[in-house]
Amino acid sequence: MKGNLWMEIRNERKKGLSYTEIARKHHIDPRTAKKDAQSDTKPVYTLTAPKPLKLDPYKHLMDMWMEEAPYSAVRIHEKLMEQGCDCQYTIVRQYVATRKADLNEKATVRFETMPGLQGQVDWGFFENYKALENGEYKKLYCFLMILGYSRMRYIEFVTDMSTTTLIKCHINAFRYVGGYPQEILYDNMKQVVVKRMMKQSESELNKQFEDFAGFYGYKPILCRPYRGQTKGNVE
Repeated sequence: MKGNLWMEIRNERKKGLSYTEIARKHHIDPRTAKKDAQSDTKPVYTLTAPKPLKLDPYKHLMDMWMEEAPYSAVRIHEKLMEQGCDCQYTIVRQYVATRKADLNEKATVRFETMPGLQGQVDWGFFENYKALENGEYKKLYCFLMILGYSRMRYIEFVTDMSTTTLIKCHINAFRYVGGYPQEILYDNMKQVVVKRMMKQSESELNKQFEDFAGFYGYKPILCRPYRGQTKGNVE
């Protein structure tokens, strides 16, 4: 079971889904669903590492090419050969067909969300301003959270953008607005995600932040790479 599934289970339980419904949705045992929903920390699973495929080191390039232009499987195979990848066309064609189905999904999310459904978080930068802290001038940053439905905002000025500071700002924002949404959208900031893939389910979140989101039971949503407009309200 992937770590982000634990967060989904906790979030779905908070929405009122039964353990049986959650188990049926994710094809797991209801007892597993109950155990994960009641756990405040992400469970540790031992998985057998899959055998690496010849195409694996080049998948990120293929994803990027398909994001940039509607390349055919034939053209992508040619570009891979130029990169030194000696792979069969049939394998490339199968991967391209799968990825194109994913890329046909709507590129942006709907921002006129229902109350309590979604929020958005981003950092702001102040190049011409500094803050005096402990006798030392430091760079000034701004944490901003905005709720998708009410447009309610929380702003906090800080002098660093560490994961610990980001978490503290979230907690302060939750206290200010009197709760937290079911989902929060992020623009792939490094304090949230350490390895961004085309699909969020294949991305690797910052463990400290993943544990924080899982504890509260909300779901972090990552903007699609190179699609800053996905997170329109903050920007």
